[in-house]
Amino acid sequence: MVEFGFFRARAFLGANTAGFLVTFAMFATFFFITLYMQNVKGYGPLETGVRFLPSTFMVVIMGPLSGRLADRIGARLPMTAGMAIVAGALLWQSFLDADSSYLFLLVPFILMGLGIGLVMAPVTTAAMNAVEHTKAGVASGILSMNRMIGGTFGVAVLGALITALGQSRLEELLPQATPAQVDRLAEGLGAGAGTGGAETGVAAAMQDAFVYAMHGGFRVAAAIALAGAVVAWLTISARPASAEVEAPAPAGEVGAA
Repeated sequence: MVEFGFFRARAFLGANTAGFLVTFAMFATFFFITLYMQNVKGYGPLETGVRFLPSTFMVVIMGPLSGRLADRIGARLPMTAGMAIVAGALLWQSFLDADSSYLFLLVPFILMGLGIGLVMAPVTTAAMNAVEHTKAGVASGILSMNRMIGGTFGVAVLGALITALGQSRLEELLPQATPAQVDRLAEGLGAGAGTGGAETGVAAAMQDAFVYAMHGGFRVAAAIALAGAVVAWLTISARPASAEVEAPAPAGEVGAA
Protein backbone atom coordinates (compact mmCIF):
# COMPACT_ATOMS: atom_id res chain seq x y z
CA MET A 1 0.00 0.00 0.00
CA VAL A 2 2.97 2.32 0.57
CA GLU A 3 4.43 3.64 -2.69
CA PHE A 4 8.09 4.00 -1.76
CA GLY A 5 8.79 5.72 -5.04
CA PHE A 6 7.19 8.85 -3.57
CA PHE A 7 10.19 9.24 -1.28
CA ARG A 8 12.42 9.96 -4.28
CA ALA A 9 10.81 13.41 -4.30
CA ARG A 10 12.76 15.62 -1.91
CA ALA A 11 9.70 17.59 -0.80
CA PHE A 12 7.74 14.41 -0.01
CA LEU A 13 10.62 12.97 1.99
CA GLY A 14 11.06 16.27 3.82
CA ALA A 15 7.35 16.60 4.61
CA ASN A 16 7.18 13.08 6.01
CA THR A 17 10.33 13.60 8.05
CA ALA A 18 8.98 16.84 9.48
CA GLY A 19 5.62 15.20 10.21
CA PHE A 20 7.38 12.35 12.00
CA LEU A 21 9.50 14.73 14.08
CA VAL A 22 6.72 17.11 15.09
CA THR A 23 4.53 14.30 16.41
CA PHE A 24 7.61 12.73 18.04
CA ALA A 25 8.03 15.91 20.06
CA MET A 26 4.31 16.58 20.56
CA PHE A 27 3.20 13.17 21.87
CA ALA A 28 6.28 12.73 24.05
CA THR A 29 5.81 16.17 25.57
CA PHE A 30 2.11 15.80 26.27
CA PHE A 31 2.60 12.33 27.77
CA PHE A 32 5.33 13.31 30.21
CA ILE A 33 3.92 16.74 31.06
CA THR A 34 0.69 14.93 31.95
CA LEU A 35 2.66 12.66 34.30
CA TYR A 36 4.41 15.71 35.74
CA MET A 37 1.16 17.52 36.49
CA GLN A 38 -0.49 14.45 38.03
CA ASN A 39 2.39 12.75 39.86
CA VAL A 40 4.44 15.81 40.83
CA LYS A 41 1.94 18.66 41.04
CA GLY A 42 -0.91 16.46 42.28
CA TYR A 43 -3.56 17.58 39.74
CA GLY A 44 -6.44 15.27 38.93
CA PRO A 45 -7.17 14.08 35.36
CA LEU A 46 -9.77 16.80 34.71
CA GLU A 47 -7.56 19.53 36.18
CA THR A 48 -4.69 18.34 34.01
CA GLY A 49 -6.80 18.23 30.86
CA VAL A 50 -8.13 21.76 31.40
CA ARG A 51 -4.58 23.06 31.70
CA PHE A 52 -3.78 21.73 28.22
CA LEU A 53 -6.55 23.82 26.64
CA PRO A 54 -4.29 26.77 25.67
CA SER A 55 -2.31 24.42 23.42
CA THR A 56 -5.51 23.00 21.96
CA PHE A 57 -6.97 26.43 21.26
CA MET A 58 -3.79 27.56 19.49
CA VAL A 59 -3.77 24.47 17.27
CA VAL A 60 -7.44 25.02 16.36
CA ILE A 61 -6.82 28.69 15.55
CA MET A 62 -3.52 28.32 13.71
CA GLY A 63 -4.41 25.22 11.67
CA PRO A 64 -6.66 26.95 9.11
CA LEU A 65 -4.54 30.11 9.12
CA SER A 66 -1.32 28.23 8.40
CA GLY A 67 -3.02 26.34 5.56
CA ARG A 68 -3.98 29.62 3.90
CA LEU A 69 -0.50 30.98 4.58
CA ALA A 70 1.09 27.97 2.89
CA ASP A 71 -1.14 28.49 -0.16
CA ARG A 72 0.05 32.08 -0.42
CA ILE A 73 3.77 31.93 0.41
CA GLY A 74 4.62 28.22 0.28
CA ALA A 75 4.91 25.62 3.00
CA ARG A 76 8.61 26.04 3.82
CA LEU A 77 8.45 29.17 5.99
CA PRO A 78 5.49 28.19 8.23
CA MET A 79 6.86 24.66 8.66
CA THR A 80 10.32 25.90 9.57
CA ALA A 81 8.99 28.55 11.93
CA GLY A 82 6.57 26.09 13.54
CA MET A 83 9.25 23.49 14.21
CA ALA A 84 11.57 26.17 15.64
CA ILE A 85 8.79 27.40 17.95
CA VAL A 86 8.12 23.83 19.11
CA ALA A 87 11.84 23.47 19.86
CA GLY A 88 11.75 26.67 21.90
CA ALA A 89 8.72 25.50 23.87
CA LEU A 90 10.42 22.19 24.66
CA LEU A 91 13.59 23.96 25.77
CA TRP A 92 11.50 26.21 28.04
CA GLN A 93 9.81 23.16 29.59
CA SER A 94 13.20 21.57 30.27
CA PHE A 95 13.66 24.12 33.07
CA LEU A 96 10.63 22.93 35.03
CA ASP A 97 11.11 21.93 38.64
CA ALA A 98 8.83 20.44 41.25
CA ASP A 99 7.79 23.88 42.52
CA SER A 100 7.07 25.51 39.14
CA SER A 101 3.67 27.15 38.90
CA TYR A 102 1.17 26.67 36.09
CA LEU A 103 1.99 30.19 34.87
CA PHE A 104 5.48 28.92 34.06
CA LEU A 105 3.89 26.20 31.90
CA LEU A 106 1.34 28.48 30.26
CA VAL A 107 3.79 30.21 27.91
CA PRO A 108 5.32 27.00 26.50
CA PHE A 109 1.82 25.51 26.20
CA ILE A 110 0.79 28.46 24.02
CA LEU A 111 4.02 28.27 22.03
CA MET A 112 3.64 24.52 21.55
CA GLY A 113 0.13 24.93 20.18
CA LEU A 114 1.26 27.79 17.93
CA GLY A 115 4.17 25.76 16.55
CA ILE A 116 2.14 22.59 15.98
CA GLY A 117 -0.61 24.60 14.30
CA LEU A 118 1.93 26.20 11.96
CA VAL A 119 3.31 22.81 10.93
CA MET A 120 0.33 20.48 10.53
CA ALA A 121 -1.55 21.99 7.56
CA PRO A 122 1.55 23.06 5.55
CA VAL A 123 3.20 19.64 5.98
CA THR A 124 0.11 18.03 4.46
CA THR A 125 0.12 20.55 1.63
CA ALA A 126 3.80 19.91 0.93
CA ALA A 127 3.38 16.13 0.89
CA MET A 128 0.32 16.12 -1.38
CA ASN A 129 1.80 18.65 -3.81
CA ALA A 130 4.97 16.58 -4.16
CA VAL A 131 3.14 13.79 -6.03
CA GLU A 132 0.68 13.58 -8.91
CA HIS A 133 -2.79 14.85 -8.06
CA THR A 134 -4.25 11.40 -8.66
CA LYS A 135 -1.95 10.03 -5.94
CA ALA A 136 -2.67 12.75 -3.37
CA GLY A 137 -4.85 10.46 -1.25
CA VAL A 138 -2.13 7.82 -1.00
CA ALA A 139 0.43 10.51 -0.15
CA SER A 140 -1.82 11.86 2.61
CA GLY A 141 -2.24 8.35 4.04
CA ILE A 142 1.52 7.77 4.12
CA LEU A 143 2.00 11.10 5.90
CA SER A 144 -0.65 10.20 8.50
CA MET A 145 1.08 6.85 9.07
CA ASN A 146 4.42 8.56 9.64
CA ARG A 147 2.85 10.99 12.07
CA MET A 148 1.47 8.12 14.15
CA ILE A 149 4.79 6.31 14.05
CA GLY A 150 6.50 9.51 15.16
CA GLY A 151 4.22 9.81 18.19
CA THR A 152 4.83 6.18 19.13
CA PHE A 153 8.59 6.56 18.82
CA GLY A 154 8.51 9.82 20.77
CA VAL A 155 6.86 8.27 23.82
CA ALA A 156 9.04 5.15 23.63
CA VAL A 157 12.37 6.91 23.11
CA LEU A 158 11.75 9.64 25.67
CA GLY A 159 10.43 7.02 28.08
CA ALA A 160 13.64 5.01 27.75
CA LEU A 161 15.74 8.15 28.17
CA ILE A 162 13.82 9.28 31.25
CA THR A 163 14.16 5.80 32.73
CA ALA A 164 17.95 5.85 32.23
CA LEU A 165 18.42 9.38 33.55
CA GLY A 166 16.03 8.75 36.44
CA GLN A 167 17.87 5.60 37.43
CA SER A 168 21.14 7.50 37.65
CA ARG A 169 19.49 10.15 39.82
CA LEU A 170 17.82 7.59 42.08
CA GLU A 171 21.15 5.89 42.71
CA GLU A 172 22.42 9.22 44.07
CA LEU A 173 19.31 9.98 46.13
CA LEU A 174 18.77 6.46 47.52
CA PRO A 175 22.25 5.06 48.21
CA GLN A 176 20.77 2.54 50.65
CA ALA A 177 18.51 0.96 48.00
CA THR A 178 19.55 -2.24 46.24
CA PRO A 179 20.15 -2.21 42.45
CA ALA A 180 16.96 -4.23 41.95
CA GLN A 181 14.92 -1.68 43.92
CA VAL A 182 16.43 1.22 41.96
CA ASP A 183 15.69 -0.57 38.67
CA ARG A 184 12.06 -1.09 39.66
CA LEU A 185 11.61 2.56 40.68
CA ALA A 186 13.33 3.80 37.51
CA GLU A 187 11.07 1.68 35.30
CA GLY A 188 8.12 3.26 37.05
CA LEU A 189 9.37 6.73 36.08
CA GLY A 190 9.44 5.95 32.36
CA ALA A 191 6.19 4.00 32.42
CA GLY A 192 4.19 6.66 34.24
CA ALA A 193 3.85 4.98 37.62
CA GLY A 194 2.86 7.36 40.38
CA THR A 195 4.30 7.60 43.87
CA GLY A 196 1.16 6.51 45.70
CA GLY A 197 1.92 3.98 48.42
CA ALA A 198 5.64 4.76 48.50
CA GLU A 199 7.36 5.91 51.66
CA THR A 200 7.71 9.66 52.01
CA GLY A 201 11.45 9.66 51.33
CA VAL A 202 11.12 7.32 48.35
CA ALA A 203 8.22 9.32 46.90
CA ALA A 204 10.22 12.56 47.17
CA ALA A 205 13.21 10.89 45.52
CA MET A 206 11.05 9.60 42.66
CA GLN A 207 9.60 13.06 42.06
CA ASP A 208 13.06 14.62 42.12
CA ALA A 209 14.41 11.95 39.75
CA PHE A 210 11.48 12.36 37.35
CA VAL A 211 11.92 16.13 37.11
CA TYR A 212 15.69 15.71 36.70
CA ALA A 213 15.15 13.17 33.91
CA MET A 214 12.59 15.43 32.21
CA HIS A 215 15.22 18.15 31.92
CA GLY A 216 17.47 15.96 29.80
CA GLY A 217 14.61 14.33 27.91
CA PHE A 218 13.01 17.60 26.87
CA ARG A 219 16.34 19.03 25.74
CA VAL A 220 16.81 16.03 23.47
CA ALA A 221 13.24 16.51 22.16
CA ALA A 222 14.01 20.21 21.55
CA ALA A 223 17.07 19.25 19.51
CA ILE A 224 14.96 16.81 17.47
CA ALA A 225 12.34 19.50 16.79
CA LEU A 226 15.09 21.91 15.74
CA ALA A 227 16.41 19.25 13.36
CA GLY A 228 12.91 19.16 11.90
CA ALA A 229 13.12 22.90 11.24
CA VAL A 230 16.39 22.37 9.36
CA VAL A 231 14.88 19.52 7.34
CA ALA A 232 11.87 21.64 6.40
CA TRP A 233 14.05 24.56 5.31
CA LEU A 234 16.32 22.37 3.18
CA THR A 235 13.73 20.13 1.51
CA ILE A 236 10.48 22.08 1.12
CA SER A 237 9.99 24.48 -1.76
CA ALA A 238 9.62 28.16 -0.91
CA ARG A 239 7.16 28.64 -3.77
CA PRO A 240 3.41 28.36 -3.20
CA ALA A 241 1.66 25.42 -4.81
CA SER A 242 -0.24 27.65 -7.22
CA ALA A 243 3.04 29.01 -8.60
CA GLU A 244 4.34 25.50 -9.17
CA VAL A 245 1.20 24.04 -10.71
CA GLU A 246 0.03 27.01 -12.74
CA ALA A 247 3.31 28.61 -13.75
CA PRO A 248 2.77 31.38 -16.34
CA ALA A 249 3.54 30.40 -19.93
CA PRO A 250 6.33 32.21 -21.83
CA ALA A 251 5.23 35.30 -23.78
CA GLY A 252 5.72 33.60 -27.17
CA GLU A 253 3.46 30.71 -26.25
CA VAL A 254 0.77 33.07 -25.01
CA GLY A 255 0.84 34.98 -28.26
CA ALA A 256 0.69 31.78 -30.31
CA ALA A 257 -2.30 30.62 -28.34
